[in-house]
Amino acid sequence: MSFTIRPDELRKAAGQASSAAEQVRGVALRTGPEQIARALPGAAASSAAAALAGDWNAEIEQWARAAGDYGQNLDACAAQYLKGDNSVAEEFTAIRLSAFGGLG
Repeated sequence: MSFTIRPDELRKAAGQASSAAEQVRGVALRTGPEQIARALPGAAASSAAAALAGDWNAEIEQWARAAGDYGQNLDACAAQYLKGDNSVAEEFTAIRLSAFGGLG
């Protein structure tokens, strides 16, 4: 079994996840429920709408934080794969040169 890692694709996905996190932070879902709460003061719907606005805001922030973390983790994975590939390439070059009477 084998697999191929494409660090550039990981970095692209990382950028998309980070972009999504920033975009969702700008979504104002709580505006609608806040308007209901103001329009119906004292009604049961008012307190429920106010609670919903807070819950939505918390959920959006939690999702944005998770998406941002996911993007950072993908970027870190890409860097780690590149570091490993470069290390192996250097070792292989050193072995190849020394085995054939080269500079190593």
